Order: sequence, then structure tokens, then C-alpha cells
Amino acid sequence: MKRKMLHIPMLALLVGIMLSCSNKENAEGGSDAKAKSFAENYCKLAKEIGFNSEFKLTEDYMNSNGDKMEEKFYANSEKLISIMKEMDTHIKTLNDEQKQQFTKNFLKAVIDTECSNLFLKEIPYSKMEDGIKELEEQIARDKKRKNNPEPVVEDYVEEDYAGTAEAYGDY
Repeated sequence: MKRKMLHIPMLALLVGIMLSCSNKENAEGGSDAKAKSFAENYCKLAKEIGFNSEFKLTEDYMNSNGDKMEEKFYANSEKLISIMKEMDTHIKTLNDEQKQQFTKNFLKAVIDTECSNLFLKEIPYSKMEDGIKELEEQIARDKKRKNNPEPVVEDYVEEDYAGTAEAYGDY
């Protein structure tokens, strides 16, 4: 349960970043600086919530720290929304090309923050082979189901025969 609760702050932060990216900024004049500023603000907020050098993406860590991080997330939720609104306001001033450039700059800036190191160190690279194998098995199952669909059974429809000759038979 606590593990799921930690997903709320992480997902909200990531969704905020991605939603903000999908709408954004300026190919000239300040795009890079604005992108860096927004990325740093998100990182600062993430650290306030508890994504710091002690953070571990493990069940034990989440069980012992998830409630505290969730509290910090909700305590800082107004800051998150404020950053998102500021970014949205900025994005609305841009044309499509500028939005694309801003998004690129923003994603690069996010990667360059200290926070990306905190998240990237938690990726279970050693389990990639297992993930690939599981994906292959799932794809094989899906292909088999697609190529061999189960027969469709018509829904049973109960008809009312009461009071008809069929209901009484030969009587």
C-alpha cells in the first residue's frame, strides 16, 4: 500500500513535467534560460519532497519513507501547481516551432539537473534482461491470442414462454 502511495508524488511530478513540456516555448531569446529555470524549480521541489541522495526505489525504502514523502508532496502541491501554471503561461506565448524548441531545451535541462542523477541511479539496469524476456513472452502470448481467437459465444437470452403452447408442451 505504501509503495502505491509513493507513486502518487512521483507520477504527479513526472506528469507535471511532461504536460508542461507538451505545450512549450521559444526557439529564440530566453528559451534555454527559461527551460533551465523550470527544470531547476522542478528539481528543487523534488528534493523538498524527499528525492535526495538517500532516496532508494526499493520496497523497504518506500515502506519506511513513503508516508513522509507523500505528506511532503501534498504540503508542496501548491508549489508544483504554481510551477506548472507559470510554465503553461509561458508556453501560451509561443508558436508551434518555439514550443518544440522549448520542449527540447527543457528535457535537456531536466537531464542536466542533480535530480536526474538521483532517479537514474535507481534504474535496475541488471534486470533489463529479465524485462526483455518478460516482454518477449507477453508479445508471444498476445500474438497467439490474436491469431487464435476464442470463439464468441452468443449471450443467452431467456424468453418468456409462460402462457404459450410451447410452455405446456403436449398437455
